Amino acid sequence: MAEKIVQCTAPVWQEGANCECPKNTWGVGCATTCACNKKNCKCNRATGNCSCNKGWKGATCEEECDAQHYGRNCKLTCTCQNGATCNRWSGACTCTAGWNGKSCDQPCSNHRYGVGCQQRCRCAKIALCDPVDGSCTCRNGFSGTLCDKECLCPDGSPCQSDGSCACERGWTGQRCDQPCPLGTFGTGCSQECLCQNGAHCNQTDGTCTCSSGWMGEVCDVGCQEGYYGLDCRDVCSCVNGANCSHTSGSCFCAPGWIGETCSEMCPDNFFGEGCRTDCLCQNGTHCHRKDGHCDCSPGWTGDLCDERCPQGLYGMNREYRCLCENGAECNHVDGTCSCLAGWRGQFCKDTCADGTFGLNCENECQCFNDSACDPVSGSCSCQPGWTGDLCTEVCLTDTYGLGCTVECRCQNGGTCFHVDGSCMCGKGFIGETCEQECPEGFYGLECSQQCQCENGGTCNHINGSCTCTAGWIGLDCKSPCGDSSFGLQCREVCACRNNASCNHIDGSCLCQPGWIGDLCENRCPEGRYGNACKLLCGCTSGGLCNHVDGSCNWFPGWTGVACSARCQDGFFGQDCRQLCQCQNDGTCDHIDGICTCKSGWTGEVCAEKCPVGSYGNECLQQYQCVNRGTCHHVSGACSCAPGWQGVTCAEPCNENFYGQDCHERCQCQNGATCDNLDGSCLCGPGWIGEFCEQAVDVQMVEVAVTLMGLVLVLRVGLDSFVMRDAEKDSLVMDVIKYANARMMVHAITSMVHVLVNLDGSEPYAMKGVFKVSMAKIVKKHACARITERVTMSLDSVFANLDSS
Repeated sequence: MAEKIVQCTAPVWQEGANCECPKNTWGVGCATTCACNKKNCKCNRATGNCSCNKGWKGATCEEECDAQHYGRNCKLTCTCQNGATCNRWSGACTCTAGWNGKSCDQPCSNHRYGVGCQQRCRCAKIALCDPVDGSCTCRNGFSGTLCDKECLCPDGSPCQSDGSCACERGWTGQRCDQPCPLGTFGTGCSQECLCQNGAHCNQTDGTCTCSSGWMGEVCDVGCQEGYYGLDCRDVCSCVNGANCSHTSGSCFCAPGWIGETCSEMCPDNFFGEGCRTDCLCQNGTHCHRKDGHCDCSPGWTGDLCDERCPQGLYGMNREYRCLCENGAECNHVDGTCSCLAGWRGQFCKDTCADGTFGLNCENECQCFNDSACDPVSGSCSCQPGWTGDLCTEVCLTDTYGLGCTVECRCQNGGTCFHVDGSCMCGKGFIGETCEQECPEGFYGLECSQQCQCENGGTCNHINGSCTCTAGWIGLDCKSPCGDSSFGLQCREVCACRNNASCNHIDGSCLCQPGWIGDLCENRCPEGRYGNACKLLCGCTSGGLCNHVDGSCNWFPGWTGVACSARCQDGFFGQDCRQLCQCQNDGTCDHIDGICTCKSGWTGEVCAEKCPVGSYGNECLQQYQCVNRGTCHHVSGACSCAPGWQGVTCAEPCNENFYGQDCHERCQCQNGATCDNLDGSCLCGPGWIGEFCEQAVDVQMVEVAVTLMGLVLVLRVGLDSFVMRDAEKDSLVMDVIKYANARMMVHAITSMVHVLVNLDGSEPYAMKGVFKVSMAKIVKKHACARITERVTMSLDSVFANLDSS
């Protein structure tokens, strides 16, 4: 309902003054405009004093609380410490990195650091962890980011107590192989760089190489307006009053503009910086793109154009006063008049024409006997001697004569006999002249009927109808008003909000849980919930409290009624619904699910062993195993291949031992050499056999034929061939042949065949090396002195044993 403009004749606070000033006015006649800031306070309409909201102060509530105060009129002192930010409304502290507690007066503990002490320190246990950034302070004799490495200088001497060595200018670290840390240069990195704004500082002499957007000897001068980038060579392209970043050239648009160069206006229904704020204007009003203020359409007013023009005014900004008369209603948009019954004309100044009456004078009068018709109701004014609605009846019983003006003695509607004036009482009255009403509780003719009104309703003595008290309706006043009405005859409309119950008698609101205010229009203040907001919220760990039931909406990694419990093991994230994927005893972070792997494991879910060549925590250590020894991914211990031993597998088996872990004892005899890998025997001259246990007294011939990475060994005199691994035996001509007669052998190998000729006894024979046993290929003997010549190519070997 729009406010009424009332000119008070007394101060609004004076007892008995029946008026109230419109919004933003006060005092006698409401002539004074409130000076209060509308958004930050309320104005007392009697005194004009400003009542500031929390977080504001000053006579007109335009000053925000400073960093050390909060609350209403900024009278409360903040308790935040260690650089924490104080909320000017509630006084709550937002801690900086490394601190926690209600007042941010407690440093991080339990090997944690950072904002909210959420991050776990990775420093070695003997090192100190900085609670702000998690950096490690090492003990003497240790170094590294995590203080987990022993400290030695390049010459092998121990480092100094602070872990440093005497390095050349610009270098530092245990082995002087690390450049000076950022911000330092020179000998021992003891000089502080003066470079600013992210400039690169030369580690040797401290000269500065400026980053994008900066210039000057120490890079402390930003590019002049309109330029940006390296050496400030690039020209900005921002428009419409936007600021240009002197580093990247990106545009910071003024309120009301968007786009890469701020050339686009905010779209409809959005305004402000970045066009991120929704317009709240109503009733078809457009929102100003810069500050969001509403330019109201005709007929509407208020900050959001959500209020009709007050009664009596209309048009744009309430600038026109209505001219309607005789109680006509004025349209708040265009000022057109809606006339009451019986009136007509543009401003409802004229009565209905003769013979018509009612709304818009559309009804035709029905009066008879030359009676006059009322332009509003159409009722008839009868000529003398006539009465009735249409003047078709003689005088009523209580009058008689011309115009029925002679009054009978009969009272209260008693019928007067037109001859002698005697009275016949009507309903609800008794007595000689019908002067007495029916006694309480009775009504009707001769007061013979009993009233049925309930809930304090008053009974009409004539017809028994009930006049109900406030809040009740119905023939017998038994029914309360409906949900949306109250008061006498339930004519008042309830204004309760947010599903509140409306009292059917006086219209007062019974709020639902979570709401307060005369109309239940306000949520519970922060930290409270429930009926009348009497209950205190119990949410912790940053959980948000529901103003209705007090339930907590917590941040990722927390659960419980009060958001005070971490996710149980194996779960993380929002509502702890996500399942951790960490394997091999990896630790899962309850907030983001990131895995911290155990020693010897790596990968996002710790499912992978350290790559070949590394082991230990985060696979940062390098192994030293040689000779195909394998390194254990956790401890770094070497597991040696057959034939080798020692911490790094660098030592061959001891004499007379071979095989895995050098546990097998050699069986070679007669001074033969034992292979440390497989224990095979390499016989000396004059000996043959598996263990060189058989003596021979013939001349020795060696023939080797290579085929597909193998060595084909012909043991002449023993009628056998042996295939040996050429790579494993390093292509050693490890073949011993014997004969007791003249022999000439030609052997030619291809990829799949051996061509064998045994001179003097049989023709050449082509043998498939993969189809025939090697022992059956050559079985020939001769009786003469033997010489040897061997020719090898990539794909074949030609062997000739000739007596010449």
